[in-house]
Amino acid sequence: MSGGRVALDRIKSWEYDDVYNKFAIKDLDKSSFKRGSHIPIKVRKVFECEDIKYGDKKKITLIYEGEAFEAEIEGEIKGRIRMNWPKLIPKMKEVFKNEIKDFEDSKELSVRVPRLKFTKETAIKYDVEMKIKYSHDVLCELERLEIDVENKTIEEINEVGEVIERVVKARKNQNKFREALFKRESKCKICGLAHKELLIASHIKPWSKSTPDEKLNPFNGFLLCPNHDSLFDKHLISFKDNGEIILSKRLSEKEQELLNINKDIVINIEEENKKFLKEHRDVFYDIEEAYTVEKELAISNKEIYKVELNFSSN
Repeated sequence: MSGGRVALDRIKSWEYDDVYNKFAIKDLDKSSFKRGSHIPIKVRKVFECEDIKYGDKKKITLIYEGEAFEAEIEGEIKGRIRMNWPKLIPKMKEVFKNEIKDFEDSKELSVRVPRLKFTKETAIKYDVEMKIKYSHDVLCELERLEIDVENKTIEEINEVGEVIERVVKARKNQNKFREALFKRESKCKICGLAHKELLIASHIKPWSKSTPDEKLNPFNGFLLCPNHDSLFDKHLISFKDNGEIILSKRLSEKEQELLNINKDIVINIEEENKKFLKEHRDVFYDIEEAYTVEKELAISNKEIYKVELNFSSN
């Protein structure tokens, strides 16, 4: 992408159907909840607005769960085109209230990215779905930062940024949580690996979403080996209340075999684990649904292109 360096929390992107021009998906940022979004050139066919000039306006209707919301596509300077959806914003804020809180929480990166999916009915009428995309890239970045800052002081961290400082603070409580888990368990919940140095104290409900008490609650965690911790953390596996494993459709049979997991695995679940597991399952099924939607967009061998706005033109 041209236009120089762009902060992670400001990247705006679209996905679209390049063959039939029926679908477009917008990843939302802070500004999306104030006015709307610019439409990149390659996405304009979906909204039939390629010929809109400066000062031109096109009225459209957005349908969300049967309710109609007026919106407008307008031409701006330098050939830019913007879609404004002010009447949809209150509903967006209601549906994405947790994600908006993340946006408002200084510059903390969110792993739950709110998005709008537009499906064309006519040139002026679009069905809208409100979905969540889970940014595993952001999760991996935070894991990388955790390693990078392990031996640095808080003063050094402050010069780098608030997100990294929070990771450092998180590490202080991680040892307490790990010690509490080891008082109850001594091996990987799934494969039985008992080498203490290799075991990870894995939160069921993410640390970033937990209350202070939940962060240190040993029932909000499992001891897992590195492979199974990664699978659980990325919601590629989850568990029913009876301990039966749930496998993601994103894992092939070969990958399941290599990672030593199968549909017959059952682990011991205590009553106190269940409220945290329910939240983990809810996220798991949301991701599975999003994965299914992405697969649907790939019909008839079409490609879905990721388009980032060129900030140099702003």
